[in-house]
Amino acid sequence: MLKKQIILLAGFVIFLLIVFVSIYLDNFATKTEIEIDLSAENDFSDFSAQKKKLPQKNEEVSVLEVNNLIMMSGNISKNEEADLDKNSILENYSLENGVLSIVQVGEILWQSNSDWWVDDFVLADVNHDGIVDINMSVWKPGNFGSSQPFWIEENDMSIKNHFFVLDLVNNKIKPVWQSSNLSAPNCAFQILDVDNDSKNDLVVLEGDYVDSPDCLGKYSAVWKWNGWGFGNEWRSGNIEE
Repeated sequence: MLKKQIILLAGFVIFLLIVFVSIYLDNFATKTEIEIDLSAENDFSDFSAQKKKLPQKNEEVSVLEVNNLIMMSGNISKNEEADLDKNSILENYSLENGVLSIVQVGEILWQSNSDWWVDDFVLADVNHDGIVDINMSVWKPGNFGSSQPFWIEENDMSIKNHFFVLDLVNNKIKPVWQSSNLSAPNCAFQILDVDNDSKNDLVVLEGDYVDSPDCLGKYSAVWKWNGWGFGNEWRSGNIEE
């Protein structure tokens, strides 16, 4: 009887130790995550403030011609109207100070995250599925979002450029494709069929992170959707040389 009580007591003590360790580890992980997030938030605030100091440009001016392709550059302010969710009611797509807002009849359907800076957006079918996509050049901290691959041990929280493809379905945003950190930032982009194959291409002007938060175009490149992402079709030499 005594032996059974000792075994039960020992089991209970072990259980308490497991609970205590689990709580401690959870608190430690949460604290570490919060510290990282706060640091990233502060870095982004500085980045956003510097971006806002750049000359603001609108869609009618300050276009850049690269290899006969007209592309936007700079801190862009623009508005477009479209009915992407096919409900016969136009949405307004407004980009101002790095924030993209989608508004329908006075109601905000969606607004870009507070830790994103949207350089530009283009409404076009980039993945050849017959649906007009919301294509965005985005600066944000973190190489990955909530879908970080299990084999990646640490998320790079530096502010880098990303390319996002979204759809609007039933007044809700649906992520289609979101890149991790791009090896070179897109200073400007356009979506059009450059090789006359009846499929849109992603045409970009690439820069260098050393110029951040500004972006000075050094290369032009053409990318095409390959079913799961974008494959590079062509890249120029350095256009500054």
